[in-house]
Amino acid sequence: MKKTLAIALALMLCLGLLAACGSPTVVIYDGASTPAADPIASEEPSASEEPLEIPQGEIAMGFYMTAAHASGHSGSSDASAEAEGLAQTNVDIYAVTLNSEGVIVDCKIDAIQCKTNFDAAGHITTDAAEPILSKMELQDDYAMRSASGIGREWFEQVEALEQYCIGKTADEVAGIALDDAGKATDADLIAGITMPLGDFIDGVVNACKNAKCYGAQEGDTLYLHSSAEHSSSSADATAEADGLAQCDVTAGAYTLDGSGVITGLDLDCVQCKISFNASGEITSDQSNTSVKTKTELEYDYHMQGSSPIGKEWFEQTAFFEEYCLGKTVDEVAGIAVNPDNGHVAESEVDLVAGTTMNIGAFVDVLTKSGAVSEPLEIPAGELAMGFYMKPALAFGHSGSSNASAEAEGLAQANVDIYAVTLNSEGVIVDCKIDAIQCKTNFDAAGHITTDAAEPILSKMELQDDYAMRSASGIGREWFEQVEALEQYCIGKTADEVAGIALDDAGKATDADLIAGITMPLGDFIDGVVNACKNAKCYGAQEGDTLYLHSSAEHSSSSADATAEADGLAQCDVTAGAYTLDGSGVITGLDLDCVQCKISFNASGEITSDQSNTSVKTKTELEYDYHMQGSSPIGKEWFEQTAFFEEYCLGKTVDEVAGIAVNPDNGHVAESEVDLVAGTTMNIGAFVDVLTKSGAN
Repeated sequence: MKKTLAIALALMLCLGLLAACGSPTVVIYDGASTPAADPIASEEPSASEEPLEIPQGEIAMGFYMTAAHASGHSGSSDASAEAEGLAQTNVDIYAVTLNSEGVIVDCKIDAIQCKTNFDAAGHITTDAAEPILSKMELQDDYAMRSASGIGREWFEQVEALEQYCIGKTADEVAGIALDDAGKATDADLIAGITMPLGDFIDGVVNACKNAKCYGAQEGDTLYLHSSAEHSSSSADATAEADGLAQCDVTAGAYTLDGSGVITGLDLDCVQCKISFNASGEITSDQSNTSVKTKTELEYDYHMQGSSPIGKEWFEQTAFFEEYCLGKTVDEVAGIAVNPDNGHVAESEVDLVAGTTMNIGAFVDVLTKSGAVSEPLEIPAGELAMGFYMKPALAFGHSGSSNASAEAEGLAQANVDIYAVTLNSEGVIVDCKIDAIQCKTNFDAAGHITTDAAEPILSKMELQDDYAMRSASGIGREWFEQVEALEQYCIGKTADEVAGIALDDAGKATDADLIAGITMPLGDFIDGVVNACKNAKCYGAQEGDTLYLHSSAEHSSSSADATAEADGLAQCDVTAGAYTLDGSGVITGLDLDCVQCKISFNASGEITSDQSNTSVKTKTELEYDYHMQGSSPIGKEWFEQTAFFEEYCLGKTVDEVAGIAVNPDNGHVAESEVDLVAGTTMNIGAFVDVLTKSGAN
């Protein structure tokens, strides 16, 4: 794959007219730049230039896979008496997500080198069981650092390029300036990547060109993974027939929402085949290095005739992709297959209607996201603890609203938190549920009217002050109804909670539940089930007490709107689940934090995208929180928090509350030698969450 100098191979991104629903969309043309032509003839794109409209609040996902036999320097070579021969094929994969303005929201790049050695007699010497890892999986084991002029490994340089592409359009990526050696001339890029960029640029642009709308929403996470193996079709050369070095590479791009549900999926596979003879000489045509994927081959792959449903590989794969949308990775990983050949089992009636082939590599690609739940083994006598935090911006009825001359505006975000403990049989021993409503008022001039010092209490802390009793059909306050649900969940498994019967309004049909709670239960059930899925063994014992608390505040980053800039209503919510033994010693701890941000203008109108209500926590953001660069120890928020959690285990709440901090900023004091090795940030909210147990 060579980078063409013509802009014609790049995408042409054009902002479309407002869609019928009133949401702006982007139009992405799959074709060359518009030539000078008759304006009437150019009013509509040709059949090969169908526009892609991305609704506001959604993201389109694009995937691109390209394979080529590697010849010449650092590629395939004949065997000799002194050295083994090498059959090598390089597979490059790219994935992007684009928002409604055609801007790259996320970008992933990876590469797989398929290598098979053989001797001068044409015998394969590579162990067929030897794993084939991608360069991103190899990390430092790819061993390019010593040859790098900037001391950076392949994965580090590529991550720098990925970050550079984010926030740009495909046209802007295609326009990255390169020197005669194909290397970047931009100072920001040079600092992070010194490899030639032509192929990378083409890959990202082609991924953008392939983008489709699957229904993924802004906030969903993009993944790019591969599964490669030495094929059983590989064979030694003989006097009668050439040998074959074959590697099969399956790869895919996909998006997952916060619950691990697949919201976009694009899969492909390539068979990399190189022949050699009994003298150890490569016999494949080395003048033709390109290799088509199975999707590109379409009917030329010739699987249709042997398929029990008469479907080609690309058709069965498209059916599988569609089948997976809306399902979790766990659900896909649980698809029943024939143990003899890995083909979809006949019992999977809905799937075998369109896909009967071996799906093992597809499942492998998806489970590499880490979103599949490995069975948790809880030792007898111990408790596992699970925590789940679900934030969302609230718009519409009983949510955020514009200001007017008659009424203040409201910026509101809702944060729901859940905690459970499970015994060795997977039964819920204790269950805690709470919710925090973050509310900030502002006037018609965009000035914040809420006192920043005003406390933000959870609904459990508010108790009767939440004032829902009068509106309750059973005369029960929010905390009372939720406590009834908590008690109902105790003694049940996650599956039993997930199976609670609901009517069309989402309310319980079980008489025991109806007596105690009349609120819709869908979100509560999801929360408890997700807390169970997140359960881990920290060492807590049966008899330890479960706590769930939060610490919320109006952020100092909040600001009034001006004629030049929108205002910001920001609330920061830190929450955590933890267990304490009878002596107040912490035996389990899981913390997280979310920054809830809503913008508004100087006319008191909300300017945040109201079609996208999801908000990621700092743990979910991982490196995208971007604290690493300003950290004196070069650690991200989630890494420092994990270190703090581990540090607290085995200590009392009093001991944690007594950690010395810098009085100016609340950061851990340098005198706390054991802690500052992994956590230097402000821990005030963490301590507040723990001391709400009353155990200090």
